[in-house]
Amino acid sequence: MKRRFTGVGNIDLFSSVPSMNSEIVFSDAKKTIGDAGGKIAYLIYGILKPVDDGENAAFNVDVRCMNLSDGSEIYSVEETVSGKTSAEARINAANDLAQKLLYGL
Repeated sequence: MKRRFTGVGNIDLFSSVPSMNSEIVFSDAKKTIGDAGGKIAYLIYGILKPVDDGENAAFNVDVRCMNLSDGSEIYSVEETVSGKTSAEARINAANDLAQKLLYGL
């Protein structure tokens, strides 16, 4: 990525993210980070699921960005990304998503 995100961190929302239910994720995020002094504005979350793509390794990718002030979804992308190997498919997904998030937000 040519530019950088600032103020990036990780929080554990393992129980709510797999559901991809924005209300549950929002509630869990608010419980985990609280108000955080208004410093955390957005939450980017998603899942990567392997799919059968014949010869290639492939993943369904579902990533969303939520406004933490009100829980509204401000960006989402759903796609299938593939590669010759599982590792290559993951790298392709990461690179593709980084570009989409960078320019889509």
